[in-house]
Amino acid sequence: MPKHLVAVSVVLTAVLSFASYRWIEKPVLARGPRLRLLKPAMAGAGMLAFCLVAAQVAPTAPALAAQGAAVTRTAPDAAARARWQQVDLAAIARSWPRLTPSMDAVGLRDVAPEWRDHACAGLRDESGAERAARWKRCLFGDAGATKLAVVVGDSISISWVPGLRAALEPRGYRLQVMSIEQCPSTDVAVNATDGSTLTSCDTAREAAFARIDALRPDLVIASKTPMTLFRLRDGATDAAATAEWQAGESRTVARLAAAAGRVVVLLAPPVRSGPPCAPRGGPATCLLDRPYAYTAVAAADGRSVTAPGARIIDTTSWFCSQDGLCPSFVGASPVLADGEHLTGPQSRSLAPVLAEAMGLGGS
Repeated sequence: MPKHLVAVSVVLTAVLSFASYRWIEKPVLARGPRLRLLKPAMAGAGMLAFCLVAAQVAPTAPALAAQGAAVTRTAPDAAARARWQQVDLAAIARSWPRLTPSMDAVGLRDVAPEWRDHACAGLRDESGAERAARWKRCLFGDAGATKLAVVVGDSISISWVPGLRAALEPRGYRLQVMSIEQCPSTDVAVNATDGSTLTSCDTAREAAFARIDALRPDLVIASKTPMTLFRLRDGATDAAATAEWQAGESRTVARLAAAAGRVVVLLAPPVRSGPPCAPRGGPATCLLDRPYAYTAVAAADGRSVTAPGARIIDTTSWFCSQDGLCPSFVGASPVLADGEHLTGPQSRSLAPVLAEAMGLGGS
């Protein structure tokens, strides 16, 4: 680095460090012990300032050396390549294209119609008669179809249903939806999102699995939100939580694989975990996230899906660019209806990549 740039970096670092202490750290520390937890973060302000300055004055490294591939892309299939192109264009977009629904209007009414109109995401405390009635109305496809697929999991699983129907029904499948709100397909005891105990989830999951045992479907598709990792009934966290999850997923996959010809575990799409999207700020202000639970659950599921005929599909590349940017729209529709569930149009647009990833072949 030229000597004059070194001098500039040193001077700017000193100025920024003093400013951090004078107008950020000192006033905050004067407010009381509760805010002293912020001190370690503020203590690094000088180092952060140096890094920022150094990044500005240091020679620019080649793009491939400076930026690692945060999202792996391995499938060479045509539908996947087309999807990746859409994702990459959305990730660098500076303005919103015409979307249906628009980013200003998207909401819960835009979730999968099988959820919104047919109430196919069952309530965990429904009676046996209510459950049987739901299964009856949530069997989709031609009555003369020769193959059967079943969807299990929480409300994330039903978000995939528009795309799954578009992929499966033209290929001679009927699709039975057995999703249950807040109840993962993974065999773990969980609490509700409000912290209350969900013993009814265990009953509902076992009823669905018993029905699958009887149906002997050709294919079972399981999916769930990784955020359930933070709702384990015994309060397990970190390594204990992922170990419990992995054991539960292993039991689930083994049980389903014994009943079905094939089992597919679809990893969930990214979420919007920050503040609500403000479309006026442009696409770059509405990026989606992959929190810690996503990485932990993906790894645990990967170690669990080992039964013959079972496979895991990492869907991350369907939503995120190689450098890890996950746009809030892909193609002609928003990705999420709320902070977590796919919009119906987005789900349907995934039919080609779902068909390829599941090895369904041509229609």
